[in-house]
Amino acid sequence: FDLMQEHGSIMELVNNVGDGLKKNVVPNIRGIAGILKKHADFEDVYFYPKLEEILNFEQKQEIIERIKEIIQG
Repeated sequence: FDLMQEHGSIMELVNNVGDGLKKNVVPNIRGIAGILKKHADFEDVYFYPKLEEILNFEQKQEIIERIKEIIQG
């Protein structure tokens, strides 16, 4: 299971939805919703608990700051 590859696939799906909307095409987001749910469940059950276990406070803060930068563009 490659988490980063899945993130890329999800971003591609989201971009395709955006492109469709720009062309006035109503996207079928049901499939995307299922993929996002499965992905989020994996992160919640396995990924985040493992990060909580192995990262120290400073590392967690660094990740939080990087995520904020990405979100803000």
